[in-house]
Amino acid sequence: PCNEEGAFDFYILQLETMQSDANVAGIEVAINTYIGWPGSNVSVYSKLVKNTDSVYLHAYRTTPDDAYGYTASRLESLRDAIVAEGKNYEVNVIFSSESEFMGPWLENNELSIAETMYYTDAYDGGLFEDCTSLIGMHLGDFTYFAYTYLNSKGKKL
Repeated sequence: PCNEEGAFDFYILQLETMQSDANVAGIEVAINTYIGWPGSNVSVYSKLVKNTDSVYLHAYRTTPDDAYGYTASRLESLRDAIVAEGKNYEVNVIFSSESEFMGPWLENNELSIAETMYYTDAYDGGLFEDCTSLIGMHLGDFTYFAYTYLNSKGKKL
């Protein structure tokens, strides 16, 4: 059907096709995805985790103070799907350096401060495994949407 469910099913089919084509070609491919707000539908998270190796998850806030809390419900759903699949899975957080989000805060603070705040809250939240665990959800790298905003402020990644 030509609706949200049909679009998602089509997307999952594309992920499955990418993995199948890589297997046929004998190459190992990491398949990554981005999620916005997929809701709390368990099957959505399960299908995404089953067909990808990592996810990019936005935390578009004006400061890093509540960035982890903003992502926590999505992280809980991801973690449940990851545990069910028995996978080693990476979550990469996206901050926005746009003026309506963290841009003004980043003008006066280092990127490492925002990242450290998120790391601290994330590990205190108990959803992430440490780097020695072979199965579970791991916190990966941070990405900043609209690098041009950072570059215009002289910030280096």
